[in-house]
Amino acid sequence: MTAATVASFEATPLAEGGGHYGQLARLRLEYDLDEPGAPQSLVAKFSSAARKMRERPNSIAAYEREVRFYQRLAHRTSLPTPVCHYSDIDTGTGMHVLLLEDLGSTSVGSRVAGCSPEQAELAIHQVACFHADWWENLLLDELTWLAGVPRDPVGMRDAHDRWWPDFLRQTEDRLPDRIKEIGERLGHHRAEMIRRPRGTAPRTLRHGDYSLDNLVFGAPGGVPSITVIDWQRMGIGSGIGDVAYFLGENLYPEVRRSVEMELLGDYHRILVDGGVQGYGFEQCLRGYRLSLLDRLGSLISTIAAMPFTEEQIRVHIEVLLPRVSAAILDNDAGELLA
Repeated sequence: MTAATVASFEATPLAEGGGHYGQLARLRLEYDLDEPGAPQSLVAKFSSAARKMRERPNSIAAYEREVRFYQRLAHRTSLPTPVCHYSDIDTGTGMHVLLLEDLGSTSVGSRVAGCSPEQAELAIHQVACFHADWWENLLLDELTWLAGVPRDPVGMRDAHDRWWPDFLRQTEDRLPDRIKEIGERLGHHRAEMIRRPRGTAPRTLRHGDYSLDNLVFGAPGGVPSITVIDWQRMGIGSGIGDVAYFLGENLYPEVRRSVEMELLGDYHRILVDGGVQGYGFEQCLRGYRLSLLDRLGSLISTIAAMPFTEEQIRVHIEVLLPRVSAAILDNDAGELLA
C-alpha cells in the first residue's frame, strides 16, 4: 500500500487463541480510502498470554526465529509461506507480533485427522526441495540467530531419567513392552547423539515442526499446493528429521505403511536431483530411523513435563504416541540402540 491508511479494524480470535505457544486473530480492516490490492484482512500472531507458555519458547529463541525467518529468509525459501506485512519482537520478553497474509478459504491440515497419500506425497516432495536448496549451503554459517541454546548431553540424559516415571504413570498400560524397553534406554542414546562432533551428519535448514497443523492446503488454478506456517522451531540440522516427524505422527499407521518407503525413496531422489552428493539412501534411511527415536524422546518430555491442557496431553498419549511407536517398531529403529 502506498496511499491508504487503516482507519479501524475488527479482531476475531482464531482456533481458540492459537497454538501451544501463541495467539492468533483475524483482523478485518477498514481503510480511509480505496486502494487496489490493499488486503481486506490479515492474521495477527502474538506470543502466548500465559507466562509459563511464553517462557519456554522465549528461552530457546523460538519467537525470535520465526520473526527473523519472515524478515530475512521467507523470500529465499522454496516452501510457499504467507506474505508477512509486518513483524517485530522484544527479544528480552518474547513479546512479538506478526501480521501475515490471510489465506482465507484454504484448508489447514490436522495431524489428528491425518491426510491422504496424495497430500503426504505433496508435503514430502515440497520439503525435499527445500532441504536440497539449503543442503550444506555456505550461508548457513551466517545464520547465527538460528544457533539456539546449546544442548547439554548430561543434562538431557538426566532430564529423561526424571521424566520417565511421570511418562509411564500418564501412559499407564498403553505402551508395547518393546517401546518401554526402548524408552528406558533412550536418554543415554540422545545424549550420545548430541556428543557427536559437528559434521557427522549433513546440514540443511529444517522446519522443525513439519506437521499437518502447519500446512495449509489449497488448489489455486486447480493445481494442488501447500503453504507452510509456524516457523518457531526452524533450525539448522538433519533434514530427515522433518520427514520422520511428518510420516511418524501425521499419518494413520496403515496409510504410512502403504507409502513410507516410496516417499523416502522420492525424498532421497529429489535431494540427489537437487545437487546433493555423498548422501546415500542407506544413510538417509538410518537417519529416518534415528529421527523416529528422537520423536519418541520428544513425546516423553512433552507428556511428562509440558504445561499443556488435558486435551492436548490426551492427543499426545492417545494419537501421536501410538503412531510413533508403530513407526519405530515397523522400522526396527530400536535396533540402533544396541
